[in-house]
Amino acid sequence: MANVLLINPDPKSIHPRYPSALLPLAGVLRWNGHRVEIFDGQFQEYGDIKLTEFDVIGITSLTGPQIHSALKIARWIKARAKSLPLIWGGVHCSLVPEQTAAHELVDVAVRGEGEEPFLELIEAIQKRQSLESVKGITFKRDGKIVSTADRDFIDLDKLPHLPFELLRHFNKYSNVKRKILYFQTSRGCPYSCGFCYSNRVHKGRWRAMSADRAVEEIKYICDTFHPETISFIDDEFFVDQKRVGEICQKLIDAKLDIKWGTSGRYDQAYKYTDDFFRLLKASGCTGVSFGGESGSTRVLESINKRITVEQIKTTVAKFKDNDLFSTVNFMAGFPGENKEDVFKTFDLIDELTRIDPGLMVNSISVYTPFPNTPMYKEALRYGFREPRSLEEWGAFYYNDVRNLPWLEKETKGLLKTISLLTECEFNRQGAFKSTRLFEDSPIKKIAYKGLSFLAKWRWRNRYFGFPVEWRLLDAGLKFIKSGER
Repeated sequence: MANVLLINPDPKSIHPRYPSALLPLAGVLRWNGHRVEIFDGQFQEYGDIKLTEFDVIGITSLTGPQIHSALKIARWIKARAKSLPLIWGGVHCSLVPEQTAAHELVDVAVRGEGEEPFLELIEAIQKRQSLESVKGITFKRDGKIVSTADRDFIDLDKLPHLPFELLRHFNKYSNVKRKILYFQTSRGCPYSCGFCYSNRVHKGRWRAMSADRAVEEIKYICDTFHPETISFIDDEFFVDQKRVGEICQKLIDAKLDIKWGTSGRYDQAYKYTDDFFRLLKASGCTGVSFGGESGSTRVLESINKRITVEQIKTTVAKFKDNDLFSTVNFMAGFPGENKEDVFKTFDLIDELTRIDPGLMVNSISVYTPFPNTPMYKEALRYGFREPRSLEEWGAFYYNDVRNLPWLEKETKGLLKTISLLTECEFNRQGAFKSTRLFEDSPIKKIAYKGLSFLAKWRWRNRYFGFPVEWRLLDAGLKFIKSGER
């Protein structure tokens, strides 16, 4: 048995997020007899970690500011326990494993799914065996970088229950405050959108839990934590519509009083039948979130989104007609996109809101060039400066126009304003979309409402000049070192 500490470095999010990536790993480690603790840098001080209690430490990280937090913790650990193995995992390790493993604070980088390689690493470390027999890892040997063979994907049906009880500050996470728990029923995506890292991490393969295993986990979550809503955080939940139908029917048969939501694709959803919509509703589905990305056909084609503007409109109308909530996310700033394309997105948003006044437009985010994604080479060709180290990736921010040197100054200013403006309520009447996140602070709640009213005025009048309020908000985000712009 090994004593394992899994670390979730602070991702510098505006609202606390629980470390969903670590939970299945922790469950597998415990199932195989190891003692596991989870440290969450969003709430805990790494100076309180008792390093003598652990044999192995795992650190997860997404590309961006979470790496900065991870390096601080890793540096502190190595200064006090140089021989304690530091195993890094997460999305960034899968995107740039060699560069990650080359860093002095990384002993091993795990590529792809971490459950099986982490288990084998623990055994190899404890038995002082060579690491070369462990598939799916990258490490240093005699000053050279060694990458072992890729590993096959795991059978998701064999995963144990998610050990939420390992999260010491469970009630502080923003999604838990909204009585939402996240659960992943499948991994990977068969599509290859130009901006997305899923295809690189999962090699274009989609695999899923059976309907029986998924509903078993849902029952466990409901019986143990009594959430109001479960959010399925699959990369692509609706790939197998038959499986979705089976999950829905089993939820109905089990008489679980639970609401659920997930994400989907417009090219699938616009073909849903009325019978399928009735099944979704009867099982507790309240709505689906979609990636619309752009109102420009030219841009949709350039990013390989494989959807059409007409499919977006048809789907929004279908969800309204079937009394189901839908959310749409847009993005701007792609290589080759121009100001006219951006305003086509604005116009589409207005049209969609006329189709469904209750539509939630979640945001218009700024394109972020993640390493080794399908569009990454194009971003480099357009002038994106590639970070050359973990330190530089740790200073890399999401939703930041500074990542996009191809944009003209005026367009940069527009997107900077729009990306902040659409984080507030800007295009429809009704309840504010994020008010519940600010219930613990009346001042924040009032500020959010004020910004939302200003956002609606600006959007309605298409006036984005002199954005004093948004520059103040941006300055505030920089002051608190938020990883989100």
